[in-house]
Amino acid sequence: MTGIIAKTCSRKGLALVTVLWVTILMIVLASVTSQSSLLDTHISHVDVERQRCRWACRAGIETAIALLVEDDPGYDCLMDDWGPDSDWLTDLEFEGCTVQVTVTDTSSKLNLNNVSKEQLMYLPDMTEEIADSLLDWRDEDDQIREFGAEDGYYINLDIRYRPQNAHFKTTHELLRVRGVSEGLFYGDSKRQLLSEENAGWVNYLTNVSYEASINLSGESKIDINQANEQQLRQTLSLKPGQAKWIVDNRTFQKYSDILKETSSSSTANTNRGSGNTSDSNDPREQQDTQATPPNLNTALNIIDNAALNNNQFYSGRININTVGVIVLTAALEGNRELAESIIAYRDGMAGGFTRMTDLQEIESMTKDILKKLVDLVSVRSSVYEIDCQAFSNATNLKFRVKAIVNREESEGRIIYWREGNSY
Repeated sequence: MTGIIAKTCSRKGLALVTVLWVTILMIVLASVTSQSSLLDTHISHVDVERQRCRWACRAGIETAIALLVEDDPGYDCLMDDWGPDSDWLTDLEFEGCTVQVTVTDTSSKLNLNNVSKEQLMYLPDMTEEIADSLLDWRDEDDQIREFGAEDGYYINLDIRYRPQNAHFKTTHELLRVRGVSEGLFYGDSKRQLLSEENAGWVNYLTNVSYEASINLSGESKIDINQANEQQLRQTLSLKPGQAKWIVDNRTFQKYSDILKETSSSSTANTNRGSGNTSDSNDPREQQDTQATPPNLNTALNIIDNAALNNNQFYSGRININTVGVIVLTAALEGNRELAESIIAYRDGMAGGFTRMTDLQEIESMTKDILKKLVDLVSVRSSVYEIDCQAFSNATNLKFRVKAIVNREESEGRIIYWREGNSY
């Protein structure tokens, strides 16, 4: 009898233990399921906020494009609505996101695809090895410059690749060139010891910068190498002798060719690019039927209103209204004093330079300097880099988009797009 009771108690105890274990297991499963559900909910919420930020960035990009398209195409400066002090692009609110937009004129940078070694050498922390390697990367041949690198260097790296031997397709491609580190490219002093002025080469170099062939009124420029004398006279307000001189002396390969025989009398411009740009004391210009080179003011007015070909766009010149002192000094091959004088004069103007004739007003400006500047600088741009960052007000998640836009095509054609949480 006692044995039967003991067996019964043992079975009841085993059942109780089993029930307890099953209960514990159910509690654990419920807890895991709950945590998994919370995690899925959190992931879903983060994904929703990420998409919200992504579309907020797109809205910011479109806002910037609208400002660029509506801007006066005659000339561009930092005081335009897209500029650094724009109220239109600061702390924008889009459906629970705060958006910051920065627009940079790509013509405020040196173009990787036509910059010279002499110009490169005046960038902060540049070396001859990197400069020659950059030029070797973009040229079409396999000839190695004195300090450069071609196939032989790149195919022997741990991760092999070949040089482009063509124009740079993106600015980030520069990171593949021998000697170019992320520290130099981004201006990160934590990664590499940099000079005090180096804010990162990404701020000084671009692979795409060009301007539309339009004048101050937004009209297409006349092709000075193709137009006949009558067209030149009517469009550029030239005297017959001046139009004849242009026809007799073309083809002009550079703008400075137009200045080669101009009068170097006064560098002060009193006509501001108007049609009447003659030096009345110049006896040569009284003989309308004789080929007569234009005076300096007239030549600069020609450069403002004429193109060297019939292309819709031409690349490489720097916008003197948006360039910084580092890039302008490099473009001038180290003439820091001139670069600072130009920028100081520009900053004292209400809206920057509107035409090339304005350059004459700069102190110590000479004809020789102007001959160099006219092929280096312009007063307008067509391509802009838009950097947009959106922050979720709910989660503080950040999303970033960088786009490069040609505002002259299709009401702002996007020619480059890069996006992500960070890059």
